[in-house]
Amino acid sequence: MRIQLDYYRILGLTPQAKIEQINQAYGDRIKSFPRREYSEKAISARQKLLNVANTVLGDSSQRRLYDQQILPELIQSKGEQAFFIEIDSRDIAGAFLILYELGEYDQIINLSKDLSFDLNSADIDLILSTVLAYLELGLEFWGQGKYETASENFNIGITLLEKQADKQKNKSELFPEIHQELQNNLWKLRPYQVLELMTLGLTTEGIALLKELLEQRRGIDGKGDDRSGLNIDKFLQFILELRTYMTSSEQEELFEQESRRPSMVASYLAVYALVAKGVSQNQPHLIRRAKSLLNKMQNTQNVYFEEAICALLLGQLDEATLLIEQSNETEKLAAIQRLSKPENDLVKGLYKFTQSWLSTEIYPNFKELIGQTINLDAYFSDRHVQSYIDELPNTSQIFATDFAAEVLPFPISSSIEENLHINEPIAAIFSKSNKSNNEFAPKDLNENSNENLAVFADRPSPSPSQRLDSRSRTRQKVKYKLNPQRLILFLVSFFSLIFGSAALGYLGWNSFSRTPEAVSKSEPVLTPIVNASIANIKPIEPIAPNLAVNIDQKVAGEIVASWQKVKAEALGSKFKVEGLDQILAEPLLSNWRSRAVELKNTNSHVEYTLNSVVAKDFKLIKKNQAAITTEISEVRNYFTNGKLDQAASKADRYQVEYVLTQKDRKWLISAMNILP
Repeated sequence: MRIQLDYYRILGLTPQAKIEQINQAYGDRIKSFPRREYSEKAISARQKLLNVANTVLGDSSQRRLYDQQILPELIQSKGEQAFFIEIDSRDIAGAFLILYELGEYDQIINLSKDLSFDLNSADIDLILSTVLAYLELGLEFWGQGKYETASENFNIGITLLEKQADKQKNKSELFPEIHQELQNNLWKLRPYQVLELMTLGLTTEGIALLKELLEQRRGIDGKGDDRSGLNIDKFLQFILELRTYMTSSEQEELFEQESRRPSMVASYLAVYALVAKGVSQNQPHLIRRAKSLLNKMQNTQNVYFEEAICALLLGQLDEATLLIEQSNETEKLAAIQRLSKPENDLVKGLYKFTQSWLSTEIYPNFKELIGQTINLDAYFSDRHVQSYIDELPNTSQIFATDFAAEVLPFPISSSIEENLHINEPIAAIFSKSNKSNNEFAPKDLNENSNENLAVFADRPSPSPSQRLDSRSRTRQKVKYKLNPQRLILFLVSFFSLIFGSAALGYLGWNSFSRTPEAVSKSEPVLTPIVNASIANIKPIEPIAPNLAVNIDQKVAGEIVASWQKVKAEALGSKFKVEGLDQILAEPLLSNWRSRAVELKNTNSHVEYTLNSVVAKDFKLIKKNQAAITTEISEVRNYFTNGKLDQAASKADRYQVEYVLTQKDRKWLISAMNILP
């Protein structure tokens, strides 16, 4: 067999070597012993080739004749190895061993593809050299940052070993230590593979591999072992490194799923993803989901600041103010108070602070939001946002209709004063992903400590007694300079807060700190505001009006009336969402389905009593699209854990413009705009 090799290379020398160097190299090679996995036959074949090389090069006359053969070819190839020698078939294992010692891994692999491994003793050594070549190449690619290629080489080595082991009669594992070394490298390499896949835009593949790691670790902050060698702190650092390569939707799905383990870190990351997506895509129902997650974390974490921002984004101004006052994050509170001046309006300060917080701490961690400008005015001006906020309990009516104009009559600036620092412990932990330094060099994978994650150590959690006290006692109010527009709102909010906060706090504390049995025994049954009933609406299976060929005010009015029935059933205690498909078009369909899911997940529901639906105006926009303005009068009763929430329930009268679009011969509601 012809192999690209020469006697100088066998001894690890160049043609310019002196006789003393030849003797020294030969002695060193003889003394060095190959890996113990090689057979005596392979070692003897290696010895034979070393002896031949030393005999030829050690004799001046033989060396002169040999140089006359190879030097012209070496000169012509400009010093590159171009000379071949013929190797006896009995010595191929020795030649492979020498190539391995010389680092000629590519040549070993290319030669092995031309050979047939029949598993005689020589072939076992050929397999060994080939597998070791794949191992070494994998390590080289790892060092070069080519993690996928490194993984491929490790996998090929493992596959080759397993395939040859299956052919053996005794089925024993072939070279178990090398097999384990390859497998260990694959395990340690996986975080790097995830990062490389993300950077190459192969996010789906990267997330799939990441989920494998998370499952084995039993979560981001879990105590399982994925054999990557990363302790909890290092793995969290790795997760933060990944965030900028993932969209808000991808992070939302991943971290919400992880938060159910449960995982406190995943819960925070899910909150940030929901807030980012909710604001950037004008989807307040995602903000509400974030707030629900934070609510579950209250027992162990101080999350008042994040809750206050969610309340603000949902138009719940009084609640946002109270939450900020409860937060013990003094730097953030001081910054918000500075931004509240000169009116000393805490809501105004929180609004401006939130805009800066989103810009500096949230958006930079999401692939599609990096570099985007934050505009909360646009968020609150969106009609879908206004419509959703109007459906929520404890929402300022002024806020729901025209927040920027009525509640915050000041210009919004995208830049906040230079001395504003908002990097508190939790925010600082998660903002590490913005750093450009890649902490994941191969050396870091050697760490395998069992340190516990101390992510939240600097944010002291309130004790159960402190939490109960903070919800039940009367607090000192921040002094506001109220303008005339807000006087009525302030008075109404103040008295409703006094009577409602105690009941809400009591219910909230019991839902988190007591068993269900204790709650049911200690709380009286509340009487609903009204006996909720929608019997005055006819059944809608199927909805006949929206099958009409042509549309007029009567048909449009019937569709709107049918919608009230469908809405009540979808958000009611039985969550019958099937009717939504018959009357809503996207994106409304997805939005209302999400609302139903949110209520169900929080063990809540809404019971509607429809008093009247009055058509005010109708116009045909085009052949397949029309709009109808209606005045809705209804009572909404909110129930949580089967009990009526008196403070959240209300009677309401509002005007809505419904846009109807004909799709597939069916008239569907494609937009709903709450009117002032």
